[in-house]
Amino acid sequence: MKTKKTYFQNEDETIAYNEEHFQQLMKEEGLNEIEVIEAIPVPESEEDFVFCRDTDECYEKSNCGKHCESYEAKSKSNKKCVHKGTYCDFGGKVTLILKNTTRELPILFSTPMVQAIDADRKQMTRRTSGLEKVNADPNSWTFMDHNAKTFGIFKFYPKEGTINHLTECKPRYQVGDKMWVKETYFYAPGDLGITYKADYTEEEIKTKPSSIKWKSSILCLRIMHEYGWKLPECVVND
Repeated sequence: MKTKKTYFQNEDETIAYNEEHFQQLMKEEGLNEIEVIEAIPVPESEEDFVFCRDTDECYEKSNCGKHCESYEAKSKSNKKCVHKGTYCDFGGKVTLILKNTTRELPILFSTPMVQAIDADRKQMTRRTSGLEKVNADPNSWTFMDHNAKTFGIFKFYPKEGTINHLTECKPRYQVGDKMWVKETYFYAPGDLGITYKADYTEEEIKTKPSSIKWKSSILCLRIMHEYGWKLPECVVND
């Protein structure tokens, strides 16, 4: 498998990131390009230093092993530490160009929530998938900076434990994504076409003919929002 290239942001950095990291950084900073330094992996047999993922620091190779308090074997048969990363030297300078990487993703909303979005009463939403462990007892966890290693990954560690027991959550939606709403709808042949339940008041919905069978928002497709009906979009912010 081909290894992705990684880059240092400058010569003071100890951590090398992949291009996706810098694409996210450029979007957040409003940059069209950024100059970085290519990271050249040093073969394990030639390295004098090692990079520790647990501390995000480099150490002399002799400090890495079972005697380290952070040591954790990958498996019973593989005694290498799970925290041992690839040590890299500085390569040449490289200019990365911002790509148009805007994603369009579906998001589910109930009819009242869609109506609130249309009326500009709702401008934010919460999606807590992946945080079940933290939300079960939130006072027992401490939040770590979500840019610690990779943009978009939020890290928490237990107040009574150590950083080795951290838990991670990567939200589905990232800064700059555009979302289209999956909403309850009805398809009528002819001029009416697609009709959205959110376009009607509660009283109007009650008086609709019984022949109208509302389709679940889960079945709503992106193509239903592409031909002039409506495209409720919002941009994900921090």
